Amino acid sequence: MRILVVGYGNPIRRDDAVGLWIANRLSGREDVKTLSAWPITPELIVCLASADLVIFVDADLRPGPIRWKRVRPVPTTILSHSPEPGEFLAWAVALFNREPEAWLVTVPGRDFSFGEGLSRYARSAAERVIRRIERLLAST
Repeated sequence: MRILVVGYGNPIRRDDAVGLWIANRLSGREDVKTLSAWPITPELIVCLASADLVIFVDADLRPGPIRWKRVRPVPTTILSHSPEPGEFLAWAVALFNREPEAWLVTVPGRDFSFGEGLSRYARSAAERVIRRIERLLAST
């Protein structure tokens, strides 16, 4: 199974970079491909089309739990200024006739001020996400 983890977020807005941090932590593994992006761009469509499972990881301004939400294609005629994962999936279907299983994982953060480095809260949540993805990788 070809698994792709796409971490995105603003690298200079502290906890907003949690997706990038997770993708970077998983990079180098042979059983998963990772991409760190800010912003996510149309070039991602080719990578999506070659994956069987895609996990998008982003920060969440809302407090609460880590959220896993299934992503479905959202048809669009053009890519918007800040496209959502579903738009990219729709383009993968339209261009390559491929629709990988896809999930959006949102990780709650507390500090979105200018700066680098995750808050202790976001880092703890990010480590839980990594453990869950590693369990998924071990089961495939």
